Amino acid sequence: MVVQQQHFRLSFQKVTLLVVLLYLSASPVLTLNQESKQGDIKGKNSDEFNNVFETVKTEWQELGQEQSSSSIRQKINLRATESPVKPWVDRTNQQLYLSYGLAFAQGSNANTYAANATNCLRRSFDTYYQQTLLLQWRYYYGNVEDQIYNSTKFVSTVTNNVMICFDAFENYVYYNEYRFSQFSSMTSVLTSFFQNLIGNAIVLTRYQKTLTDAITKNNVTSLFEQAGKLAILLLDFPEIESASLQSANPFYNEDINQRQEEDKILNSEELVQEVETNLQTDFELYDDDFISDYLLKEAHPRLKESKTGAQQMLSAGGIVSFLRGIANGTKTLKTNNMSVCEKKVSDKWDKNFLLMVNQTQSGLGFKVGWTILDMIYNVNNITQSCYTGLKESALGLAGYVKLQYPSNVIDNVVFNFGNIFDALRDTVLFFASSSRGEYNVPYEAGEGVGHAIWQIIKPPTNPRKDKPF
Repeated sequence: MVVQQQHFRLSFQKVTLLVVLLYLSASPVLTLNQESKQGDIKGKNSDEFNNVFETVKTEWQELGQEQSSSSIRQKINLRATESPVKPWVDRTNQQLYLSYGLAFAQGSNANTYAANATNCLRRSFDTYYQQTLLLQWRYYYGNVEDQIYNSTKFVSTVTNNVMICFDAFENYVYYNEYRFSQFSSMTSVLTSFFQNLIGNAIVLTRYQKTLTDAITKNNVTSLFEQAGKLAILLLDFPEIESASLQSANPFYNEDINQRQEEDKILNSEELVQEVETNLQTDFELYDDDFISDYLLKEAHPRLKESKTGAQQMLSAGGIVSFLRGIANGTKTLKTNNMSVCEKKVSDKWDKNFLLMVNQTQSGLGFKVGWTILDMIYNVNNITQSCYTGLKESALGLAGYVKLQYPSNVIDNVVFNFGNIFDALRDTVLFFASSSRGEYNVPYEAGEGVGHAIWQIIKPPTNPRKDKPF
């Protein structure tokens, strides 16, 4: 009897294995969406699939026990999906192009003319490969909510690298401003350029031979390095009676900082008065201009009373301020994330927007760039706090409303009708006319809406659980 049971058990194992093999052979793809996400792992004809299957089958035979087809498929999927994401960026080419760029930077002595140039180059290539690959993995496995965070995280990370490159560009511009200040006129620049070509004719001929040899030997790295040296030879020329640019070391020792000088100008009382005068003039002449309108409202709060709520909502923080008011007015919606959201939006977007417009009016191009980059860099932090805060608020409100009895809501509407009517009336007036009653800013209007909602859903003083309706 025992022998028959063992024989039956072995026969059952063989039959099970045969069924599994037939089932897997007929399966067009390994898993759901496997064709779209893996591409190379398809059907029984794939070499990788066959290797994986043979490995799993051997393990199954060594175990000497029955396993369902789903169990075997899970093992195959685990091995087949060890690297499901194919990088958008070829790592080999990325390293190759980076070496070319660094060779050119070394040959041209780039950091002398634009500090942080090589850092920008390295970070750009690393970010291009690593961050795009990381983004791919997150897109592959994440849900819709994850994609929101992943996208903003990618933007903030890339912006951090852009800041380094922007700093290198700023240094290069300031260096060139100093360099051209050494020439008396544009005629002097052109004369010195041609004089430099004539004086280095023999050297240029030697560089021509060096570049030709590098091309012949297919030494691309050397070619880029020599090209960098040639670029400096052509572009680094002094005025005819002056010394070379590379010998201008006293420039680095001078206590001159362009940004500090600009700060001194900005802080001067004369400029402040001039800006205010220009703003008033712009407002009178260009009443529909958004920037002038926004600046004027912030510089002169008393003029807000002459603007409708719809116009105020066009400001950078108008909509966010309105939502913050709703969150505060509806007591059940107030969360810690919403508080963090309020602070970050105010500090990083509202204030920076106003600062950016002032800098634009003053012609401070690089300061405008830094302000914009700072706003973009904080996209991820603001998204996390605001999105999470709004989600928590919505879930909290939904859960609270779900627990309310219809009779309680009706009682609230009846007993608090006066408060609800006043709050909604002032909110409507805020958007409809310049004579708004109690509300003067979007935050107050939003708080009125939140207060009206709270008056409708707030818990009763004496709950009637025995009479839910």
